[in-house]
Amino acid sequence: MNIEQRAETLIKLVEKLAEESKETAIIVEGRKDVVALRELGVTGKIICLHNSGKALTNLVEEISDTQNSVIILTDFDRYGRELAGRLRGSLEGNRVKANLVFWRRIKSLVRHEIKDIESLSRYMERLKSTLKL
Repeated sequence: MNIEQRAETLIKLVEKLAEESKETAIIVEGRKDVVALRELGVTGKIICLHNSGKALTNLVEEISDTQNSVIILTDFDRYGRELAGRLRGSLEGNRVKANLVFWRRIKSLVRHEIKDIESLSRYMERLKSTLKL
């Protein structure tokens, strides 16, 4: 897949994420991740892990009380990968469907060019201006 195809696929994927966020909450690591997703047009509920002031187990219980499913969008570094796995296990243990599809697809499209969600909006702007999209 060349850079133009990757860019178009990523744009469509983010549009689909924005649409799905209207029905399904998104879990991110930090405040800057929230800002980046808002810049990309995501208007739905975003749960920020590191700014909640709650332990992960308490946050998972709170999420399971209010959500049937969530989209996990942690960073693409080692910590983010481990966190995504822990979150998925904990959430599914509480009968909450944990969607990692967006995380996997975005990760495969950006490859090693960015390592976190907060860089996604700047990355997409660069792609659009480079490719004149």
